[in-house]
Amino acid sequence: MVFVDEMKQNYKDLGFKRYGILSIVAALLTRITRSAISEARAQGISGNFSGDGFQNGGLLVVSKGGNEVLLDFKQDSPGHHVDNEVVLKALGITVSKETLKEAANDEPTECSDESCDVGVKPLKLNA
Repeated sequence: MVFVDEMKQNYKDLGFKRYGILSIVAALLTRITRSAISEARAQGISGNFSGDGFQNGGLLVVSKGGNEVLLDFKQDSPGHHVDNEVVLKALGITVSKETLKEAANDEPTECSDESCDVGVKPLKLNA
């Protein structure tokens, strides 16, 4: 299920950072952001810059029914992201590092205006 919050009130309520014109420039020049951009380019991942580039994001994983927060991650900078292993662990899914490596392939990511195909094969999960 996808919800759209056009006023971005949920971002404010959850404490997600929003940049201004000057602060976004400084954030884009940090080592972590430059490293993430370089890594994405090396993997053939590109962006379309649609949406609100000043709004930092994150990830909120809640239990079925929404009674328990399983993972609360907020970006510190535009290049900051949560590792896939952390997300899988929060969901109670165990996957070996070898399985994660086997799932990735060398094909470049293909993006449309709607989504990106990251070229990852389906995983056999032990949940």
